[in-house]
Amino acid sequence: MARATYVWTPDGVIEKGEAARRGLLAEQRARGHQIMPDIEPFVSPIDGNVVGGRAQKREHMRVHDVIEVGNEKLSTRKMPDPKNIASDIVRSYDQLERG
Repeated sequence: MARATYVWTPDGVIEKGEAARRGLLAEQRARGHQIMPDIEPFVSPIDGNVVGGRAQKREHMRVHDVIEVGNEKLSTRKMPDPKNIASDIVRSYDQLERG
């Protein structure tokens, strides 16, 4: 026979299986604290300085005007219509020739 497991819920201490049937375990996980440790210090590939935490990393990236690959914002700019590309090239070339 398996040993019973009990959990603390807003209703008091009840058997874990009963808490799962009532949907109380998912609710506890959703309200639980999640603490993420700070990042380990690393040497910047930009200037060789040591960056020692998330705040310092954000500041370093802001100062050097860089973004992390994968965190860039999606562009909402539309691609040019292929029908207009040829006329745009001819117009641009004419403008260059005229100075």
